[in-house]
Amino acid sequence: MPSEHAAFVFFLTVHLGHRIEHDWGSTSQKLLEWLFLLTWGSTLISVRYAFGAHSLQQLVAGAVIGSLAGITWSRLEVTVQDLLLRGQRFTDASRRCVRLLYGMGTPHND
Repeated sequence: MPSEHAAFVFFLTVHLGHRIEHDWGSTSQKLLEWLFLLTWGSTLISVRYAFGAHSLQQLVAGAVIGSLAGITWSRLEVTVQDLLLRGQRFTDASRRCVRLLYGMGTPHND
């Protein structure tokens, strides 16, 4: 029943919007980029409705599912990224300790 096109478009819209929010530019630039993404997503699903490929209910359901999936994926990505960074820092610190203990150079010779 839900439109896969709408789900995918709004997944991308929310996910890219999350990346923009955390990574790039000034507040006004971020707002413009969010508006562009929302306009792009809305235009694509409007075309699906205009051509009769989906009903309004199917498009709204797909957009909601895609948005929720985008939010979930973005939060998961941040959590995993944080865990990976912690693991890398531990590995780097351990390697420096081993080098110091066994006289393999200074900790800055990585």
